[in-house]
Amino acid sequence: MKTRKNQKGFTLVELLVAISILGLIMVIAIPQISNIQTSNKNTKYKKYAESMITSAKLYTDSYTQDMFGNNQSGCVDIPYEDMKDKDLLKDFKLEGSTCNHPGKTFIRVRKANDHYLYQSSIYCTDKSGKVVYDKQLSATGCDDKPDTKGPTMTIDAAPTAWSKGVGVKATVRIWDEYGMLENIKIKLVWTKEGAEVGTPVEYNFKNKRYAASTSSTALTYSIEVPQNATGQYILKAIPVDVRDSVGNYQKNTVQSGAFKLDNTKPRVTGTTNDSNSQWTNKDVTITATGADDHSGVKQIYYYYSADNKLKDWNEDNKESVKGIWSAQRNNEAFIIVEDAVGNFSEPVSAGHIKIDKTKPTVGTVTNDSDSKWVNRNVVITATASDTGGSKLEGIYYYYNDDSTNRNDWDSGSTISSVTGTWGAERNNTVSIIAKDNAGNVSDAASAGSVKIDKTKPVISSISNPKNNTPTVPGLKVTLTGGDSGTYQSGIAKWRYHYPNQDWSDISNSNYSPYVDTFTALRSATTTYYSLCDIAGNCSDASTTIVHIVSACSSTTTTWSGTWTTCTKKCGTGTQTQSGTKYSTYTGENCGTTSKSQNCETQECCSKVTYTDGDKCSADCGGGTKNRLAYSYYDGSRCSSKDTDTGGAACNTHTCGPPSHTHKTSLLGDVLHKCGHHLSCGTTHSTAHWGYCGVCYNYGKVYRSDTYSHCPGKNLDGCKWWNTSYPTSVKGY
Repeated sequence: MKTRKNQKGFTLVELLVAISILGLIMVIAIPQISNIQTSNKNTKYKKYAESMITSAKLYTDSYTQDMFGNNQSGCVDIPYEDMKDKDLLKDFKLEGSTCNHPGKTFIRVRKANDHYLYQSSIYCTDKSGKVVYDKQLSATGCDDKPDTKGPTMTIDAAPTAWSKGVGVKATVRIWDEYGMLENIKIKLVWTKEGAEVGTPVEYNFKNKRYAASTSSTALTYSIEVPQNATGQYILKAIPVDVRDSVGNYQKNTVQSGAFKLDNTKPRVTGTTNDSNSQWTNKDVTITATGADDHSGVKQIYYYYSADNKLKDWNEDNKESVKGIWSAQRNNEAFIIVEDAVGNFSEPVSAGHIKIDKTKPTVGTVTNDSDSKWVNRNVVITATASDTGGSKLEGIYYYYNDDSTNRNDWDSGSTISSVTGTWGAERNNTVSIIAKDNAGNVSDAASAGSVKIDKTKPVISSISNPKNNTPTVPGLKVTLTGGDSGTYQSGIAKWRYHYPNQDWSDISNSNYSPYVDTFTALRSATTTYYSLCDIAGNCSDASTTIVHIVSACSSTTTTWSGTWTTCTKKCGTGTQTQSGTKYSTYTGENCGTTSKSQNCETQECCSKVTYTDGDKCSADCGGGTKNRLAYSYYDGSRCSSKDTDTGGAACNTHTCGPPSHTHKTSLLGDVLHKCGHHLSCGTTHSTAHWGYCGVCYNYGKVYRSDTYSHCPGKNLDGCKWWNTSYPTSVKGY
């Protein structure tokens, strides 16, 4: 006899599981089966609607003139009964259902030029009058008038709630019951607070003519809302060339509702930590507040630097929360606010939570960088001790208060004294803790910071508006640059030098952009600049050319426009005009100047005046005096225009001896007639008068001033009496 092995049946648990699975399958399958049945039934109604359209086409071919006349466009509804009466349509029969309902079942025909568009309106009920299929068209959506309206353009409604905008689109729809003209073009522009933002998009649907005849077959174009944007954005759809198939335009701009986008982080507005981030054996209380400018605060979280996992507080999250810490911990707490759309704020430190009730002691800690930025290796040493009895298990360091990620020291370290060397670039605070064998951890001792930066800064630009061009003191050269590398110590200073000089530091220049102002005069000189970081790294040099001159080294002159009076009234003189000099660099007043020019006037002797001279044109018998010419304009002598005559009368006495020769003067002297002279050597008084005429100068009267008037002698001793005969001479 054969025996079957393993004849065990299903256990009760297995049977229950199998039944549950079958039940789940039925729950999923039954609705699907029902949907398939409904879909199959609906397909028959759809096919009937298609047959109605086929019948309507035959009807239209026969009665187009009656339906539309000579119009190029129009809309007509063909009743179900009309098509049936003309044997173009049979009644729909399915399980006693009927679709013959006047005013509800019909075919709508639209004419667009020589093209016809057909839509079915179908309404079907069963024997009891229950509606089994309803795909009606609006009874008021058609008339027999030609089409004069342009296409319809809409934009889908915007979501009412705030969102980040990821995956959110605005959809433009364009349709016309008479169909569209081909190649419809629109322009889409996003606006914020009425102003356009971003780049406008022009879109060509490249559609065929008569396409998009109803809203269900509309031309659609979807455009993403602005990404990473914040605020309320509205989309404007502007028609570029939007016409229906018969040429009617859509000219109006359509705009969407407001898409409320929030991609701005909320804010932590305040924190308190009653432990002041110090180690404590008491509970620690922390409070935090937050705010959001758009979608609103959803929740406030905190996390520890050790794990970065967000945690709720011990109370309902509001815009202000409070938490109490009592368990042993050594972490910095950071606060983060989440808004309604899932944006998270920047974390803000709420200080450290350091709770330890049994702790060893860390001793001496040294940091040869003194926590400052350096561009070399950093050596840290630490010692620790424990007086609790369990002895030290080890000494550790950790970065940035992340005390759970502790690190051992370099090999060779002992338990109570350790030394470590950091060589790679880094910017971390280092804390030292000691752990005993019982698991108690000492208070953390700070080893300061390991700040190693071995990468040179970079000068990005030097902006000199007057590079190598003379300019006045006050030239501002803008220096732009920054620290580079993964770990940046920051800008410490700018420095400069001139050719063949050493570098000089620029005081208080630990920022960028920095403006270096030149005030001293300087010939065109190449200026070298370098940027140094706090760690002592300095950039390569960059140059510019500085040329500083005084403001008045180059001027322009504004002249008064008025010349002074000529220095002469005639002949060639000069005249001057004053001016003010202004700096061509600054426009400031640089003093006065003047210019001169010749002033040409009339010839001085072109007009003269005369005065009598002392010469007579005749020795006797009456003559005229000579005339001396003087300029009429300035009184200067014009000798070229002198005359020998023309002056006053002169020498009017007769040219011969007097008729009486022996007359006695008032003095009693004897007057001798011509030819009878005093003998030579005869002494005469100077008061004697007489004639010297025939022998000496006939016809002239002289007064003897010397002793002798000898015949044949010169008249040096006789002076001519130049007026007339002396009144003292009688007998004339």
